[in-house]
Amino acid sequence: MEFGKQLLALFPYDENYINLNHASVGMEPIHIGQKRLYYLNEINKNPEKWYRFHLFDEMKRNRQLVADFVGSKINEITFVMNATQAFQDVLAAIQWKEGDTIIYTNIAYPAIRNQIKHLAKCQKLNAVEIVLTKEIVNDNVKILKAFEDAMVANKDKNLKAVAFDHISSVPSMLFPINDIVALCKKYNCLSICDGAQTPGHIDINLHKYDVDYYISNMHKWSFTVRPFAFIFIKESLQHEDIHPCIIGNYYGKGYVDEFNGKGTNDPSPFFTVQEALDFRKMLGEERIQSYSRNMAYRAGQIFAETWGTQVLHSNKDMYVNLVNIEVPFITTMVDMSEIAKDLLFKENFWLTHFQFDGKIYVRISGYVYNEESDYIHCSAVALKYIKQYAEKQTS
Repeated sequence: MEFGKQLLALFPYDENYINLNHASVGMEPIHIGQKRLYYLNEINKNPEKWYRFHLFDEMKRNRQLVADFVGSKINEITFVMNATQAFQDVLAAIQWKEGDTIIYTNIAYPAIRNQIKHLAKCQKLNAVEIVLTKEIVNDNVKILKAFEDAMVANKDKNLKAVAFDHISSVPSMLFPINDIVALCKKYNCLSICDGAQTPGHIDINLHKYDVDYYISNMHKWSFTVRPFAFIFIKESLQHEDIHPCIIGNYYGKGYVDEFNGKGTNDPSPFFTVQEALDFRKMLGEERIQSYSRNMAYRAGQIFAETWGTQVLHSNKDMYVNLVNIEVPFITTMVDMSEIAKDLLFKENFWLTHFQFDGKIYVRISGYVYNEESDYIHCSAVALKYIKQYAEKQTS
């Protein structure tokens, strides 16, 4: 099966919509969405039978599929709606003491930063932010030095945990997870990895990483139905006092039952793992990853050339299915937000935008249904809007 626009027939997108932002909410093929509706219909035929009996077997079957996909044991995986909820559950699962220190970065996902700040306020913790700059994020050696410097500075301040990205949201980049986990072990603190962008994006092996806590979405890049996220907690950390942030009927029944049993929800997205994995197998895992990464790389080249700017990362090895390109002429997020809104409602594509190290960037994704023509068209159209807006602001 050929990649590119031919694959769009398999997805439920509007025919005029150009998706340059697969990373935000993902998208499942039509037939997988239909499988979700099948399960929802089966549940509604006899909800008592499903919620009281069938649910547990179906969850176990799909947890095993996810565990195999990400390199873990089934008893280390539980399901939640999204990565934001997953991270909140991980923070709740850790036994904090007043004065403990948690380290994170300035490019952590906003919800993650907010949760850490709120936790620090409520638990009277020290929340230490590592400030990553354009210079630092272009060099893994400098990234690791920034982490180690923060750990050294706080090793005598009850250093409890380090939260970091596997693939960050904005700016998007691949972090050296093995080296960061090794630093956490060196300084005797817990490793908490936000892998919200990772499954289906790159190969994962959580046991190989030896990370303590890992949270992620399946619905972004893996082709499952949304919302669908998972929590990984290393087996050795599943002590008797481990609890999620929402306490339900299974309080004290152990990690798997308590974290999965937090009240009534719609579990049907969780039952689409096999169909998603089968679809990936049909397309070819290596082929998906290679094509998508190359599309992102070409997107960066095309946008930067059209706009007369540059990509954030000069090192191609740090590329994933996402690329960050500097925006010309625009200097504020307020202005860029207006442009992005106009592009969405008038031109049918969205530019995820953000400010980093004093400049405005957009983040563009590459996936199996994208082609270079998407980037050629959208970069030219966007430049027209950017110039018009900049001229209007200076007139």
